[in-house]
Amino acid sequence: MHDLARGPEKAEIIDLTGCGLSDLRKGKMACPQDPDVVFSDDPTRMLRAIKFSTKYGFTIPPDLARSIRRNAPMLKRAPWEAVGGIFINNVLMEPTAPQALQQMKDLGLLDVVGEMVQE
Repeated sequence: MHDLARGPEKAEIIDLTGCGLSDLRKGKMACPQDPDVVFSDDPTRMLRAIKFSTKYGFTIPPDLARSIRRNAPMLKRAPWEAVGGIFINNVLMEPTAPQALQQMKDLGLLDVVGEMVQE
């Protein structure tokens, strides 16, 4: 069974938008809609952006980075179980954790996760 968790080159990909495969080949991350809407619908997607960016060496383009900075506080709306699971299992437990933590800091997500831990 192939899945994206083991790398985009091993996944069976169904490209509904017609641009996903092109973006994967370029190592570029993009949202299929306005990123503010995408992150509002599911704030944990911001952490997943960090996960895929660092794990696969993808670039987070400036428009997506600006949206993550704007929407970082919305992460508090997500269930702690979801945030904690992604943060621990997909960020901290990866060999790329130092890069992911730095990227989270640069995008304002690390402070939000820190606040969630304190609460």
